[in-house]
Amino acid sequence: MLKHCGCSDYDATAKGAGLEPAHRADLVPVVFLWFLGVEENMMGIVNKLISNRFTRRIRPTFDRFAMRYSVTLKLYNKMANRISNSARHALWEQSAKSAVNHSVKFAAQAWQVDDGVVRFQLPLRNEFAGLDWDAAISTLGHDVEVKALYRKLVQAALTQGKTLTFVDAGANYGFHSAYFAASGCEVYSFEPNPNCAPHFAALAKLNGWSTQWTTCGLGAHESQLMLGFPPGEEWFGTCVSAAQKRADYIEVPIKTLDSMTLSERGDIVLKIDTEGFELPVLRGAVNTVATRCSHVIFESLIKDASRDEIADFFQQNNLPI
Repeated sequence: MLKHCGCSDYDATAKGAGLEPAHRADLVPVVFLWFLGVEENMMGIVNKLISNRFTRRIRPTFDRFAMRYSVTLKLYNKMANRISNSARHALWEQSAKSAVNHSVKFAAQAWQVDDGVVRFQLPLRNEFAGLDWDAAISTLGHDVEVKALYRKLVQAALTQGKTLTFVDAGANYGFHSAYFAASGCEVYSFEPNPNCAPHFAALAKLNGWSTQWTTCGLGAHESQLMLGFPPGEEWFGTCVSAAQKRADYIEVPIKTLDSMTLSERGDIVLKIDTEGFELPVLRGAVNTVATRCSHVIFESLIKDASRDEIADFFQQNNLPI
């Protein structure tokens, strides 16, 4: 644990970093952050500091402090890109929600994502502080196994001079789409909730991407369904009636992936995250999956009633899981 230093030491640290004088309690994290931002040979220590339960209580305060000053935010950003996957996951668990329901003024307008293969920016907007900070931490820190697969696929394609097409079913705010867009892949994003589209538009504009975003859901056949989601949590929508114990509902169009015109460049990587609606998406994508997909990445929880049916779908179409 860090010991409490004298006030004069804190003041000197703040002045040396080009910061305005702050409360004594606020300056504890800056010493910690300077320690985290040191050379490569310290990253093992950084990983252990992030991945232990003793830092959990101070993370939100530490995070909100780091957001306020350019030097601390830059070092935090650098650290988040360089740590191990296990530490990224721990950081996501502890820090992704640090700005939710807090008034935050970011010291920078963008967060740099750099995993050594792809590089892109995420917007940091004060009016969407909770969402944007969550995105900054989650882009590499959430579903680290999936992100590791993305990295492997993109790296292999770049090495071999091949092109991938990424289809994002249940695109949410588009952060999975962003990873492939940043690598130059063709990207098709499908998200039924229209409230998500402006956030991805801001992300695409910031990075100069040209992608295909379609405000609709994917399913087994064309229809209109009710999408339910908690207020203010557009990302958590579902068209599964049994799961719609939610307050907000909107009617959304449903189309099939097989009916969509997709680029013929390269293999398709299909990612499906539709909160229990994965099987209908697959049933409407039989031809695409059988003829174009090199990988299908989907969510299937042990408790999902459709889990066995999803397994049967792949088996009937002679596709290994």
